[in-house]
Amino acid sequence: MIAIAPVLAQTTLAQTTQDGVSMEAFGWGTLAFGLAGAIGLVLWIVSVLRRTGRADGTVVRHDAVNNSEGGTTFARVAEFHVDGERYECEDTSSSSWKRGNPGDRVTISYRPSRPDRANFTNGGRTIARLVGWLALGLTFGGMVALGLLMIAEGSESALG
Repeated sequence: MIAIAPVLAQTTLAQTTQDGVSMEAFGWGTLAFGLAGAIGLVLWIVSVLRRTGRADGTVVRHDAVNNSEGGTTFARVAEFHVDGERYECEDTSSSSWKRGNPGDRVTISYRPSRPDRANFTNGGRTIARLVGWLALGLTFGGMVALGLLMIAEGSESALG
């Protein structure tokens, strides 16, 4: 028991950050934060994927929308059915020309609990979401790896 105290004192002096926190303690904190973030990210992804329903829709018309510059743009409106009930959905991205034609098939995304608040499936939004999830995954994965490295470095220097 007495032989351990000098080794611990040497580790504390040798492996400290500028603020006096041991490298190993900082590593445990980094590891915990990285793991918590990774678990939260996985739960968020599962939640998003579980609450997203998809339906085939048909463009029925184009609604004229006054934009902030005083001009007119056109938004597609599609109808789709969920559990035998008919819903309409207006495209959130309008344009100065009428995109598509009535009768065109489109894919609609909706929350199963709120199909009345549906959106046109947008490939750009899906890509942005995937890039965001990948960036967060790499960040939290890097924190886990850094935490493990710091713990290992702190443990090695403690053993001499």
